[in-house]
Amino acid sequence: MTTLKLIFGTSMLISALASSGALAQDKPVNFMTAVAAESELIFNETIARAGGVNQFAHARMPATSETQTIVRSQSDMLYSQGVYDVSESLTVMMPDCKTGYQSVHMFDANHGQLGVVYCGETKTITAADVSTSDKHIYAMMRTSTDQGLEVANAAQNDVVMEASSNTDYVGPGYDHMQLKQAKRVLAGTASIVKAKTAYTNELIPDTVTIKDGSDLDQYNYVLASLLGWGLMPNEHAYYPQLVIKDSDCTEVTFPKPPVQYDKSGYWSFTAYSLDGYLRTGNAVVSSYDAKPNDGGSFTVYVGNSDACKAHANRVDMPNGGTAISLRMYRPNNIADAKAFEEEFRSSNAGK
Repeated sequence: MTTLKLIFGTSMLISALASSGALAQDKPVNFMTAVAAESELIFNETIARAGGVNQFAHARMPATSETQTIVRSQSDMLYSQGVYDVSESLTVMMPDCKTGYQSVHMFDANHGQLGVVYCGETKTITAADVSTSDKHIYAMMRTSTDQGLEVANAAQNDVVMEASSNTDYVGPGYDHMQLKQAKRVLAGTASIVKAKTAYTNELIPDTVTIKDGSDLDQYNYVLASLLGWGLMPNEHAYYPQLVIKDSDCTEVTFPKPPVQYDKSGYWSFTAYSLDGYLRTGNAVVSSYDAKPNDGGSFTVYVGNSDACKAHANRVDMPNGGTAISLRMYRPNNIADAKAFEEEFRSSNAGK
């Protein structure tokens, strides 16, 4: 009942925002259209950076507080982002890995998942695979920098994205001022949202409605897709979260994350500001550089004091506290990832 009230109340509030200020030529933003409106905004921004559809806008340097383009950007990998026309198919061809981790994640404007392609794999996407009438999809390539920037840049260049058609993207025309207002309202519910994705065949076409989904599934899907736009499916990346208070130095200890290290899996611990953005110059520790404790666990120190800076595995504390994401890329399985998440959160609760 609490969940239903929350969903209903949030929907009513967003609908009220929509009715209060839409321009005649703009489509209103409400609870069920906010994801598509966010997609339209990011699709257009990405096309502008890439110089058109069917090509990547490659970030050649890791994201910083000045260069990040999406919420919860990582600073230990390179992002390549592009909007692709799949109306006559798109084939993704990934060479063997040059870096520790590389993937191409694809989804449509309703955040319907189309799959993840890894090193040495090939995948073709067709129009029938997409849940929206418009047949443009978003591709986000993640390339780790563990072998240095020169190798990472070469790995980015080697991925082939072969589209058979080249139609310009024309968005639905949502009111982006309303979208901004809606995100501000919805951000207050982020602490109770569970990461939830859905594949395109799980969605009713041209909607963000999950076939046979519960109210809770629907709520989590919309909010996770909006506030964590670009989120990968749990079987490909699992994202334990933790919020800790501002302090001189806080220790965060956890067991060795259960990822497929033999299949280029890795973990990454990032300290964001409470609004989910990079705000410091030293925000990440990963499995590529973290020093383990005796027994195999890890402790990351979050703080800016001189005493804190003396520790290995240290990241800066953003002003006001931090929202931590411990990403597990290619987890062993969902059960292991959930068990890790429970221990990670419970052992560090109250910090």
